Amino acid sequence: MTQTWSWPPLAINNTGTVAGIVDETQSSPYKGFVDSSGTILFFQVPGATETWANGISAIGEIVGYCARVNGTSKLQNFSLRADKFKFLPIPNIPDTLVNGINPSGSAIVGYYPQKPHVADQYYGFLYQNNVVTTIQFPGAFSTWATGINDNGEVVGYFQDASLNYHGFTWTPSADAEKK
Repeated sequence: MTQTWSWPPLAINNTGTVAGIVDETQSSPYKGFVDSSGTILFFQVPGATETWANGISAIGEIVGYCARVNGTSKLQNFSLRADKFKFLPIPNIPDTLVNGINPSGSAIVGYYPQKPHVADQYYGFLYQNNVVTTIQFPGAFSTWATGINDNGEVVGYFQDASLNYHGFTWTPSADAEKK
């Protein structure tokens, strides 16, 4: 079966549940969506002005980030599971943005600015077992981690010194064996 949407799906889990973002009018704030067997639910993180749903686990936990206005605009990571939202602070790293979650829900990936509060160059990250691992493709200007499987293999993309984009896969255990 082929399914189409008029907005971008960003993640799919093993049961075929899809998550993504929608801008219904091309001028309204982004909302998250989840499509489970043709039943589509649109959602906004409470108190948020915009919501990006970027990843979904096998059990349907959705992760992403949202824009909240608390005096100033600030992006915050969130998790949505069983209709309950929670915020996902990544310890000791400001301004992280979550892009993906592994199927079991035990690891998340994303990116953060190389210089805090300056959005021009980025590092990817893996957050698992309360440990943050920075991911920077060798020689890259910027690196973004976008997905992870239960084997710990991370996918993403990077910009080289000429600002051209390339995709990559990275496996922590293989990288550790090279050291």
